[in-house]
Amino acid sequence: MTMASASNGTAVSVDLLGRLLDQVTSAVLAADERGVIVICNAEAQAVLGADAETITGRSVQELCADARIPAVRFLARILAECLQSGRSQRRQTEVVEDADGNRLLGYTVTALPSTSGGPQGVIATFVDLAAVRAREREQAEMERFAQVGRVASWMAHEIKNPLATIQMYARLCERSEGTTAKDSIQIIRDQVSLAQARVSEILRAVSLSASQPRKPAASDLKQLLRHYLVREARGLPHMELVLDVGPGTFRTPLSDSDALSLFSNLIANAAEAVEGSGHIWIRLSQTGRTITLVVEDDGPGFPDEAPHRLLQPFFTSKPRGTGLGLWVIKRVAESVGGSVLLENTEHGGARVVVDLPGLPLDILRKRQILVLDDDSARRRAVCGQLEALGARTLQAQAEDEALELIEREPVDLLVTEANILDAWDSQLKRRAGGALPTVMISGTAGTRAECACMQRPGLALLLKPFDAEDLGLALSYVQWETEHLTGRCQNE
Repeated sequence: MTMASASNGTAVSVDLLGRLLDQVTSAVLAADERGVIVICNAEAQAVLGADAETITGRSVQELCADARIPAVRFLARILAECLQSGRSQRRQTEVVEDADGNRLLGYTVTALPSTSGGPQGVIATFVDLAAVRAREREQAEMERFAQVGRVASWMAHEIKNPLATIQMYARLCERSEGTTAKDSIQIIRDQVSLAQARVSEILRAVSLSASQPRKPAASDLKQLLRHYLVREARGLPHMELVLDVGPGTFRTPLSDSDALSLFSNLIANAAEAVEGSGHIWIRLSQTGRTITLVVEDDGPGFPDEAPHRLLQPFFTSKPRGTGLGLWVIKRVAESVGGSVLLENTEHGGARVVVDLPGLPLDILRKRQILVLDDDSARRRAVCGQLEALGARTLQAQAEDEALELIEREPVDLLVTEANILDAWDSQLKRRAGGALPTVMISGTAGTRAECACMQRPGLALLLKPFDAEDLGLALSYVQWETEHLTGRCQNE
């Protein structure tokens, strides 16, 4: 069977033409003079969500009667009309309703003339315009992030040096002043340290390489939030802050400075929305492995614009707003796989709902953990801590024994002494921190092991001394990080 001719008159087979069209980025669907689909290239299969085998070899009339894939049904109809009339249509659009909602297709259908005068076949090229526009939005957002990155670099240069000077003079004052002044100076030092940390983390957040491995963290949101509100209440005398904390551990894989930035922007956003005196309600709850932080105010609520626009950088509905507060909240939450929801309350105020992943210790229950250590007493002590958390344990004193156990038994996580790292077999090195979440125990910081932990996701360093909770949190973190970065977050 032939579908086209080369310039020298040589016939081109449908098979060859189909393989050539598999290499192009446009979606192509073609029918021969009988109305039988002969080509459905790779891009067309991706757009339509169907294999070529389910489309090719069938007539356009048959596909017009098949309602299973509405987009295929529509394209078959325009191919049939073009085959019958011989008239082409260029750059048309059509809304097609399918199981995932409405899809906007852009298409061109062309009749292929034959020497006899009638169409030799028809060909449709098409594209999912919604997907194209989503890619364009993503590209525009990446460009905005690049611009924000340049601004943040300038801010870091201009802010970091003065902060260092302020901190130096605060230390000098601390040596000479009385107790009351020392308390104030300690607050200054704490705030300067926090600002320095935030500058560094803002640079990481806005950089295009923000998906690099994170430094292990397990913030206690309940404790941080209570301390933050005690301090913040002094600066908001016109607002009544109401805190409601439910039962839970509220450990999340955010750094303390990221968590404080989240609180700061949420409270500031709510306070700025209320004219005069008002209320801010803060609720912290935990369900399974999800922590939910809700902040409500009794201001005018969010405007009628689409809420997702308020989460874009530099978009604001406030006369003196910067358009960065809600965006920072979104970036912090999404950096750990969380989400942000904006809505208006029943009484007219605004509500921001932030969902974050939790690091509950019960994630270790019934997990099988391999403890690798050449010291039997340390091995037994670590196994005792893990078993107290509900985990099952295996023990090995050398890497070859560990490999044998891994081959023979299902192992979920690994705990090992950091000094064994250099002696590891290459096969175990490849597994650690990748397919096998790993916590390395060390007595000192700044070692090669710590450098390895910073470079490889799913690998964390735990410094001695530690208790069962510290060990459990480290294991919960590497388990979360492995699932988060591989897109396999599980709901348990």
